[in-house]
Amino acid sequence: MPKVCNPFDNSIVCEFEYTSLAEVDKNLSQLSSYTPLPSYQRIEVLKRLHELVLRSRTELAELITLETGKPITDALVEVDRGLITISQSSSEIHGISGEVQDASTAKLGEKTSITKRVPYGVVLCITPFNFPLNLALHKIAPAFAAGNACLLKPSECNYLLGKKLVQLCHEAGFPQNAIAMAMPQVSDMNNLISDGRIKVISFTGGTKTADIIAQNAGRKKLLFELGGNDPLIIYPGADLNYCVKTAIAGRFSIGGQKCTANKRLFIHKDIYSEFKVKLLDETKKLVIGNPLDSTTQVGPLISEQAATTVEKIVAEAQSNGAKILIGG
Repeated sequence: MPKVCNPFDNSIVCEFEYTSLAEVDKNLSQLSSYTPLPSYQRIEVLKRLHELVLRSRTELAELITLETGKPITDALVEVDRGLITISQSSSEIHGISGEVQDASTAKLGEKTSITKRVPYGVVLCITPFNFPLNLALHKIAPAFAAGNACLLKPSECNYLLGKKLVQLCHEAGFPQNAIAMAMPQVSDMNNLISDGRIKVISFTGGTKTADIIAQNAGRKKLLFELGGNDPLIIYPGADLNYCVKTAIAGRFSIGGQKCTANKRLFIHKDIYSEFKVKLLDETKKLVIGNPLDSTTQVGPLISEQAATTVEKIVAEAQSNGAKILIGG
């Protein structure tokens, strides 16, 4: 039976069973029968979801920390970002409109063209471990606001959080056939991705997985948010104290496990030495420890495999002439 382990001490957070293909089929049949609620009801439901998430703020943040190792202060910020996502999605519902245009021609005479926006149907929401709540809400809230049903497939690291979020959605007033969660085995994912009852796949993750999804999705709308290789470039005249804080936040926040982390630093030679000293001084101040402790700034990586990968990258850099200036 698969397990979710706390990355900090490797204790078992929960055990779960994979969703069978028969259960996935049942979920998709139910979701496909969803008839969108009227717009005013969708607004009310999302407002209630906002209230429930706010009320569960501490519980949700602790689940994020236990399952991913994200420091609790960062987890609380993630919940707050999710609350904004819900509010913005709710406020956009009345903005979903079509167009009325003059379509008159010499042959047809006076005509009017009317365009109406309609929901796609079932949206498959595939989320990674690093922002398990906010990224799920970035998919679910807008999709529901537009009248779609959602099937959430979270990372295997986030089973409890995903289950809790779907529970809150139902408590808020999502119809039972408007949202469900599935956790199929990796070997069964192609069956899910290729299913014709799914009309949209919203995926956040790596490019290799995105390629596999695109190859097996068929004629579906694909919404992908993939990785990055972001440089941080600093020129003379910049506020170096601010730049140092930016570099540290980008690289050390949730262990650098995010697509928006600055992967490379390009420092102008005229300010390189000063920047390096400031960067090392501030990095030494970072508090590493139990992510449930509110003073902790850097928690563990998501898994032993991830830590081993980072070690190999550091070793390779050293073999190519890099010098370790702190830690190691």
